[in-house]
Amino acid sequence: MLNLRAAARVITREYESAFAPLGVTASQFSILVALDAKPAWPMSELAQLLSMDRTTLTRVLGPMKRDGWVLSRADTSDGRASLISLSDQGKAKLPELIAAWNTVQTRMMTKLGPKAGPLLSQLQSLLQTT
Repeated sequence: MLNLRAAARVITREYESAFAPLGVTASQFSILVALDAKPAWPMSELAQLLSMDRTTLTRVLGPMKRDGWVLSRADTSDGRASLISLSDQGKAKLPELIAAWNTVQTRMMTKLGPKAGPLLSQLQSLLQTT
């Protein structure tokens, strides 16, 4: 377990360093990509998709709202729920973020070598069972 946690920190540092010059964290990148998948997400669904608790998601969304990358509005069918969507500014930011992600992804796959495929499949399976 300690090796897995240590590896996760190393990988996160790689992505964080690539995104830092673009003013985005790895968590924010994941959120922006998820928001690009559909027009609006209920907060609870987005949190579940990202395996984040709502409190953490709310905290990470704060600067993204301030910077104009995401929008939040009340769900008209349920006034208590918030719908989160990607703004035009957020959409415009995605291409450069995806380019940075691709660079790191290629570097990480090279470091992991030929065993990366089965490892990623096992990690995906783990995510699907939680």
